[in-house]
Amino acid sequence: MKHRGVIDSTLPDSLPPAPTTPVLERVSTLTTRSIFSASLAPLIALIVLLNVFSHGDAATIHSRFDPRFTLLPAHSIDGTKASTDNTLTTWTSTFIDNGLSYSYTMVGTNPASLSQTASIPVLIVPINVLIDHALYSGSSQVSGVLASPLFQNASFATGTTQYTDAIQRASFWNVVHTTNPDYHVLLATPTIALPYTITVSAKHGSTILVNNHAYGNISNLHWWDTKMQALLTTYKTSPNELVIFLTNDVILENGVGGYHSATGSSGSQTYIWASIYDQYLFRGFTDEGALSHELAEWLDDPYGNNIVPTWSVPNQPQYGCQDVLEVGDPLVGTVFTLNNHTLQDEALFAWFARQTPSSAYNASYSYLGTLTSASTSTGCPSVQDQSNDSTGSPPAQSTTTYGLIELIAKPPLTSMARF
Repeated sequence: MKHRGVIDSTLPDSLPPAPTTPVLERVSTLTTRSIFSASLAPLIALIVLLNVFSHGDAATIHSRFDPRFTLLPAHSIDGTKASTDNTLTTWTSTFIDNGLSYSYTMVGTNPASLSQTASIPVLIVPINVLIDHALYSGSSQVSGVLASPLFQNASFATGTTQYTDAIQRASFWNVVHTTNPDYHVLLATPTIALPYTITVSAKHGSTILVNNHAYGNISNLHWWDTKMQALLTTYKTSPNELVIFLTNDVILENGVGGYHSATGSSGSQTYIWASIYDQYLFRGFTDEGALSHELAEWLDDPYGNNIVPTWSVPNQPQYGCQDVLEVGDPLVGTVFTLNNHTLQDEALFAWFARQTPSSAYNASYSYLGTLTSASTSTGCPSVQDQSNDSTGSPPAQSTTTYGLIELIAKPPLTSMARF
């Protein structure tokens, strides 16, 4: 297994301080000390957490929890430098709905072309988070993620392959099944970064108690994302790879379980933050459930700018009216178990493109067949109300009308907060 990252400063006999600007190096294996400390992290977290609650520490305990995901629009930050000139493998096409042409970009190669296999490099950065004297260890979750169908082949309806590839093959089954059966978009064996520890002050985080189980809660999503963007530079990431920041039992703003975004001088570096959760928080988040949601959305909308006809789902009111191709949002909480790992059902391309009938696997609109018809704009403003553009193109993505960044911070059910 390949490793990349900072020199690990975690000590097995004490809780680590927040690291200063680290010296970077590539190493072939984890150091003995880092392996030892990672193995003790869950035990340390449990002991300290029990101590917090038994001795009446000043930790703030909340019970409010609003499970959801979010999308952060691509950041344009000139200071972010890639380690190579490589770019992410993507393809672009269009579809027509109601006389309007919608352009979209997805990871991999065009399934309508030859039977090609794209292999996307992945860097996993385990994040150990210290909140209220309790350590939430992302390091402890790496082995489970690597063993899951996210990175290992498993038996799916559309073939023996990885989860995200199975979903993508289902979306474009009309060409995959008939002419390009060997089409795949695979996640390569990840490079594992040495873990990074973030100490969260009371200003930015606290403990949240849900169903009598404790979780670390980051109070401000933007503060957290600033940390993630800085780590892209710290770990010398490259735009041709997907970066996954992995935490354990950490949520944002009392309910966000994951997000994906892009950054760099042209928004070319894509990345995901997600936590691995125990079974007590929310069924849709259990173990790799949240990460599966974000991976599927990253693959179909890597830069967060694939505009589609406005859609809404009655049983997902927290998202309101949306106009982005985010395949997980219509089905938050709809999951299935495969090889003892929790994965989310995903909306297929035909649902967003409003194909009738669907050209996807089994003429479905979601992988499990949960969605039985194409998306609708019921209860949403018409496209004509959204834009004065007469060019035959959909309106530009709006952060005020469609609620991406601005409306994430306050997530009542009437807002448009997202995974």
